[in-house]
Amino acid sequence: MTDQDRLESLKAGVLSALTVVIADSGVALYLSSRLDELGLRLAIVAVSGFLFGVTYRYAVRGDANPHLKSGVVGAFGLVRGLAQLEGLQIPDDVGAIALLSLFESLGLFGLAGLGLDVALRRSWVKPRL
Repeated sequence: MTDQDRLESLKAGVLSALTVVIADSGVALYLSSRLDELGLRLAIVAVSGFLFGVTYRYAVRGDANPHLKSGVVGAFGLVRGLAQLEGLQIPDDVGAIALLSLFESLGLFGLAGLGLDVALRRSWVKPRL
Protein backbone atom coordinates (compact mmCIF):
# COMPACT_ATOMS: atom_id res chain seq x y z
CA MET A 1 0.00 0.00 0.00
CA THR A 2 1.42 3.34 -1.05
CA ASP A 3 1.15 6.69 0.68
CA GLN A 4 -1.10 7.88 -2.16
CA ASP A 5 -3.42 4.92 -1.57
CA ARG A 6 -3.55 5.74 2.15
CA LEU A 7 -4.38 9.34 1.33
CA GLU A 8 -7.25 8.27 -0.96
CA SER A 9 -8.61 5.99 1.77
CA LEU A 10 -8.37 8.86 4.26
CA LYS A 11 -10.26 11.15 1.86
CA ALA A 12 -12.97 8.52 1.34
CA GLY A 13 -13.28 7.98 5.10
CA VAL A 14 -13.46 11.68 5.95
CA LEU A 15 -16.00 12.39 3.20
CA SER A 16 -18.18 9.54 4.38
CA ALA A 17 -17.86 10.53 8.06
CA LEU A 18 -18.87 14.11 7.28
CA THR A 19 -21.82 12.92 5.20
CA VAL A 20 -23.25 10.68 7.92
CA VAL A 21 -22.65 13.20 10.72
CA ILE A 22 -24.43 15.95 8.79
CA ALA A 23 -27.26 13.60 7.85
CA ASP A 24 -27.65 12.29 11.41
CA SER A 25 -27.24 15.56 13.29
CA GLY A 26 -30.94 16.43 13.14
CA VAL A 27 -31.97 13.05 14.52
CA ALA A 28 -29.21 13.25 17.12
CA LEU A 29 -30.37 16.65 18.33
CA TYR A 30 -33.93 15.38 18.60
CA LEU A 31 -33.04 12.17 20.48
CA SER A 32 -30.25 13.43 22.74
CA SER A 33 -31.37 15.28 25.82
CA ARG A 34 -27.82 15.93 27.09
CA LEU A 35 -24.74 17.31 25.37
CA ASP A 36 -22.61 14.28 26.28
CA GLU A 37 -25.21 11.95 24.70
CA LEU A 38 -25.19 14.06 21.54
CA GLY A 39 -21.40 14.02 21.38
CA LEU A 40 -21.19 10.29 21.90
CA ARG A 41 -23.84 9.56 19.27
CA LEU A 42 -22.18 11.78 16.68
CA ALA A 43 -18.74 10.35 17.49
CA ILE A 44 -20.03 6.82 16.95
CA VAL A 45 -21.72 7.87 13.71
CA ALA A 46 -18.50 9.57 12.54
CA VAL A 47 -16.32 6.52 13.26
CA SER A 48 -18.86 4.24 11.58
CA GLY A 49 -19.00 6.57 8.59
CA PHE A 50 -15.21 6.73 8.33
CA LEU A 51 -14.90 2.94 8.38
CA PHE A 52 -17.72 2.67 5.85
CA GLY A 53 -15.94 5.07 3.48
CA VAL A 54 -12.65 3.19 3.59
CA THR A 55 -14.39 -0.17 3.19
CA TYR A 56 -16.62 1.09 0.37
CA ARG A 57 -13.61 2.41 -1.55
CA TYR A 58 -11.84 -0.94 -1.27
CA ALA A 59 -14.93 -3.03 -2.00
CA VAL A 60 -16.18 -1.24 -5.10
CA ARG A 61 -12.80 -0.35 -6.57
CA GLY A 62 -13.45 0.52 -10.22
CA ASP A 63 -16.41 -1.85 -10.34
CA ALA A 64 -19.87 -0.61 -11.33
CA ASN A 65 -21.61 -3.65 -9.82
CA PRO A 66 -24.73 -2.30 -8.04
CA HIS A 67 -25.04 -5.47 -5.95
CA LEU A 68 -21.58 -4.99 -4.51
CA LYS A 69 -22.32 -1.37 -3.65
CA SER A 70 -25.70 -2.15 -2.09
CA GLY A 71 -24.15 -5.08 -0.23
CA VAL A 72 -21.64 -2.83 1.52
CA VAL A 73 -24.40 -0.32 2.37
CA GLY A 74 -26.66 -3.16 3.58
CA ALA A 75 -23.98 -4.76 5.73
CA PHE A 76 -23.07 -1.53 7.52
CA GLY A 77 -26.70 -0.45 7.84
CA LEU A 78 -27.81 -3.79 9.22
CA VAL A 79 -25.01 -3.99 11.78
CA ARG A 80 -25.55 -0.42 13.00
CA GLY A 81 -29.34 -0.72 12.99
CA LEU A 82 -29.35 -3.93 14.97
CA ALA A 83 -26.64 -2.74 17.36
CA GLN A 84 -28.84 0.19 18.38
CA LEU A 85 -31.43 -2.28 19.65
CA GLU A 86 -29.00 -4.04 21.97
CA GLY A 87 -29.74 -3.36 25.61
CA LEU A 88 -33.17 -1.87 25.04
CA GLN A 89 -36.12 -3.07 27.04
CA ILE A 90 -38.37 -5.02 24.69
CA PRO A 91 -41.58 -3.02 24.30
CA ASP A 92 -44.67 -4.23 22.51
CA ASP A 93 -43.77 -2.24 19.42
CA VAL A 94 -40.19 -3.52 19.09
CA GLY A 95 -40.82 -4.25 15.43
CA ALA A 96 -41.54 -0.62 14.68
CA ILE A 97 -38.45 0.53 16.58
CA ALA A 98 -36.29 -2.04 14.78
CA LEU A 99 -37.56 -0.96 11.38
CA LEU A 100 -37.02 2.72 12.11
CA SER A 101 -33.52 2.07 13.38
CA LEU A 102 -32.69 -0.13 10.42
CA PHE A 103 -34.05 2.34 7.85
CA GLU A 104 -32.22 5.21 9.51
CA SER A 105 -28.93 3.32 9.33
CA LEU A 106 -29.49 2.16 5.77
CA GLY A 107 -30.33 5.73 4.82
CA LEU A 108 -27.18 7.12 6.41
CA PHE A 109 -24.88 4.68 4.67
CA GLY A 110 -26.86 4.96 1.44
CA LEU A 111 -26.24 8.72 1.43
CA ALA A 112 -22.57 8.15 2.20
CA GLY A 113 -22.36 5.64 -0.67
CA LEU A 114 -23.96 8.12 -3.07
CA GLY A 115 -21.52 10.80 -1.95
CA LEU A 116 -18.59 8.46 -2.48
CA ASP A 117 -19.89 7.46 -5.92
CA VAL A 118 -19.98 11.14 -6.92
CA ALA A 119 -16.49 11.67 -5.49
CA LEU A 120 -15.16 8.61 -7.35
CA ARG A 121 -16.77 9.67 -10.66
CA ARG A 122 -15.33 13.17 -10.37
CA SER A 123 -11.92 11.81 -9.30
CA TRP A 124 -12.03 13.64 -5.97
CA VAL A 125 -11.29 10.21 -4.53
CA LYS A 126 -9.40 7.67 -6.63
CA PRO A 127 -10.65 4.07 -6.57
CA ARG A 128 -8.43 1.28 -5.31
CA LEU A 129 -7.07 -0.58 -8.32
